[in-house]
Amino acid sequence: MKNFSSILLFVGLALATSTSRASVFVGSFPDGSETRSTLIGLRFWNLGDFIEQSFVNTGLSFVESINLDLNTSPNSLSGDTQDMDVIINGITVGSFSISPGDSVVPISITGFNVAAIGVDDFLLRLETTRTVTAFAGSAGIVAGSNNLELANSVPEPSSMAVWSLLGLVVGGIGWYRRKRQAA
Repeated sequence: MKNFSSILLFVGLALATSTSRASVFVGSFPDGSETRSTLIGLRFWNLGDFIEQSFVNTGLSFVESINLDLNTSPNSLSGDTQDMDVIINGITVGSFSISPGDSVVPISITGFNVAAIGVDDFLLRLETTRTVTAFAGSAGIVAGSNNLELANSVPEPSSMAVWSLLGLVVGGIGWYRRKRQAA
């Protein structure tokens, strides 16, 4: 039983020190190659208005987080917000609001997992979810001035080894108990 306690202590320490490394794609959204669809005018203030862009050869097979500093100039909103969803490959991963006076909206969304299209391609879309109140203005989204990061975390090989070792320990405990009960 003393050896068993030592093994559990070793596994616990190894798990506590295991890490993951992040893979990150950095780009600009929008960068001038985007598709913009608006019902009226050039800004995204009507329900269903959207802006989307493809990112190819990102080097990522899946995405777990997005960070975007969205330049919302010019912003003529007054008395209402412009509400939008963040959609990656057709999956809504979060939402945000542009408030009156915002010139840059920091968007940081984590806790999702979206697989790439093909090997490592992604389609990012921002879509208006509610029409802004009449005469309350709207905000623009400027091309080429927004920093985008798509990221995922991949377990370090040592983490995978530790989890495998833990599986062997648990399997060994089960085998030991069955052997002991049979005797």
